[in-house]
Formats: sequence, structure tokens, C-alpha cells
Amino acid sequence: MSFSLKYRPLVLEDMIGQDAAVLQIEGMFKRDDLPNSILITGPTGSGKTTLARIIARLANDVEPEKTIQVRFKPLNSDCGIFPQDEYVANKDGQGLSVDIGEGYGKYTVAIADGGGNLSKPLTGGEEYLWIGSKISIMGDSKGLCRGKKLGEIDRIKLHISEDLVDTLEINGAEARGIDDVRQLIKVSKYAPKKNFRIYILDEIHQWTPQAKQAFLKVLEEPSKRTLFILCTNEPEKLPNTIIGRCQQIRLSRVTLKECSLLLRDVAKKEGYDFPVDVLKQIAHLTRSHPRDALQALEAVCNYSAGGGDITDAEKLISAIEQVVLVPPSDYLHKYLLSLYRGKYTTALRIVSQVEKVDYFLSCVMDTHKQAMFSLISPKLVDSYSKRWTSSLKENDITKESISIELMSFMLDEMVKSASLVKEYAVEPNHVLVAMTARLVTQVKNAQNNEG
Repeated sequence: MSFSLKYRPLVLEDMIGQDAAVLQIEGMFKRDDLPNSILITGPTGSGKTTLARIIARLANDVEPEKTIQVRFKPLNSDCGIFPQDEYVANKDGQGLSVDIGEGYGKYTVAIADGGGNLSKPLTGGEEYLWIGSKISIMGDSKGLCRGKKLGEIDRIKLHISEDLVDTLEINGAEARGIDDVRQLIKVSKYAPKKNFRIYILDEIHQWTPQAKQAFLKVLEEPSKRTLFILCTNEPEKLPNTIIGRCQQIRLSRVTLKECSLLLRDVAKKEGYDFPVDVLKQIAHLTRSHPRDALQALEAVCNYSAGGGDITDAEKLISAIEQVVLVPPSDYLHKYLLSLYRGKYTTALRIVSQVEKVDYFLSCVMDTHKQAMFSLISPKLVDSYSKRWTSSLKENDITKESISIELMSFMLDEMVKSASLVKEYAVEPNHVLVAMTARLVTQVKNAQNNEG
């Protein structure tokens, strides 16, 4: 199971960086005053859908279930011919057992010691999350295979069941038309099995204008036992009439520190002790999005398990950049240096190859901001930008070669271009090329005036 699923919050206490939202939700349930419509807004990766599921669980008094799954391939040479090629051992009472099949029955899953004897059975606790060394699976004394080795496993996985009673998730990017909303209105009138019939409406800003208007009637006169949870990262695209009928919960962007602490805790649970700078770099490159950061951490764990040297910062950062699909730092640095030097050809050649313009611009703005900070005061520079600021010094980019005023103007132009790209009014790459040419021209004019 991927880290992003394995460590996805199931309870409010596990939500990181959202203290205000957590207190707001806890207050709703303590006062027994749950609204019929909730609007959760926040940046991508802040946990909107995750929080919606937690609210759904709380509303219907459903406890999240965690079980241990042990997947192993049987060793036929030790104990007959098994009916299947692979089995899953699930939590059963106080321990783990596996049902081999008709004629074989159930067997306790236990660790075998060096002599092949059974030792302590696995109880299903998280302390039994082994990675790496193989563990023997032995049949117990009551079974047909009495003490024989059933198989070996590489790892024991934590399986999380997220079955939500009376809850339906609808993706607004797929079901977005008037007919979809009419069907939603129809089924929302059915009585729930538990406390509420809950609808999690994700990406609701992508609904058509007609669908949004049709939905208003339901929000005005909702069933007492129906709960709508709307999620969006673009609330400005929703009519005020919808926003005004919902209890709003705003999620903030997770900070670099909070994301780094999350990565540290997960890495320790997985048996890794990475340097703090590595965890900060992962958080930085993933823009502190917990889901993306956990995926990148998983890749780093695989990189380390495969023999990669985590003490080699250059290689490790390169590996992370490939996983999270960010523009390579050398690529960004080369682009910005060409801007600062007033080099049309290099800068335009780079941007002509960019496909994800919005993400590229976001990374460029962040990197340029650190360059501007380094010229103002080294105290403003983040620790993960030291390699970049060293590169600036090596290339003689100083306050004498480019003014703070010009750097500020360049950042402002980048912000305007990023906003224009988000509107999808024109081809994004055209915006990027025009911005690049404009910035290089501004730098060259400033250099000519100084000369």
C-alpha cells in the first residue's frame, strides 16, 4: 500500500496544520449542531476530501478499521500442494490466521525461530510492520501441516478499510451536468440506514452553471437527515448563493515545518532515519502537499533500499525531482540566470519546451523569490536554497548587477502571468514566452542604462 493511502488521516487528531478547522468541526459535534451543507475550501493537497470523509464517519458514528494483511506465496515443497498461488492472512481474534482452503483449514500466522519452531504469533499491531528480511509462516499444532513452513513473506502491510455507511462520493469533474444533479436531488430524499445520508461533492466548481442553479433548491430546503459536503480549491467559481447556504471550513496550506515533521514520523515508522535536510527538501519540492510529499518519501525509501546513497545530496535531490515531476533545479537555475543576464536565446529555448506551464511558473516564482531574498539579506533565505544562492554568487549575480527594484518587478510580472495562465484565456506557453521576452528586455534595458 502506498504511503499516501497507508498514512491518510482517519480521525481529526491526525490532520496536520489544520488546527482551526479541527476545532470548528469538534465544536459542531459537541454542540450537536451539524449543518445540512458544509463547504470545505483550500489549496490542492490540503486534505479537503480526507476531512470530508472524517466528518462523514463522525456524523454516522462509524469507527475507522485498521487490520493487518500478510500476503505470502506458499512453499509447496514443505507442506503439500496448495490450491492457490498466493494467500492473504487477516486479523482473526487476538492474532492473524490464514484460510488455506478446503481440506486444509485455518492456520495461525507466527514467526518461526531458527529451529523452525513456532514463536510469538502476530497480533496485528503496527509494531509488526517489517520491511526487508523474510519471515517464515508456520502452521500451528492443530492443523494438517503441524509445524511445517507454509511460506515466506517480504513485508507485512497495514490495510485500512474506509467503507463509509450511507455515504456517496461524486466527482464534479465527471458528473457535472444538469441531469446528474437531478438524479442527485432524487436519491437525496431516501432515508439513511444510520444518522445521515451523506454526499461528498468533490471538485464542485466544475459543475455547469445550470447544475449549480438546480442544486440551490436542495440547499434551501434540505432533508433533515441529508448532509452535503462540498469540496473545492476554487470557491471563487461558485455562486454566492451556494456559498451563503453552506457552513464554510477553510483549510490552509501546510507549512514546510509541519510537512517535514510528518515525513520524519512516517520515515521512522518505516524504519528509516533520514537527515533533516533531506526531509525539508522533499517538503519544499512538493510544496508541502502531504500527499505528494508522502509519495516522494516512498520513492526515497525505495531509492535507499535499492542501494542509493542518501548522503549524496546532489543525486538524492535529482531522484526526488524525477519522482515528483518538478522541473529539475538545474533547469530552473539555468532559466533564471539567463533572465538575470539578459540572454534571449537560452531563456526562450528553455520555455519553448515547457508543457506544464502553471507548475513551471510556480516553481520559477519560488526560486526567483529566494534569489531576491539573498540579495536583500541572507537571513531571509530558506535553508534548502543554499545551493541556489551559492550558484548566484558563482555567476556574479549581485545587487550591483541587478537591482532589488528590478527583481521585484520581475516577480510581479511572473505573478500576473501565472494569473493569466490560470484563466485559460490563451495558450499557456504563449503567456510564458511573452513574459520571458518581456523580462529579458527589461533586464537588457537596465544594463544599457547603467552602461
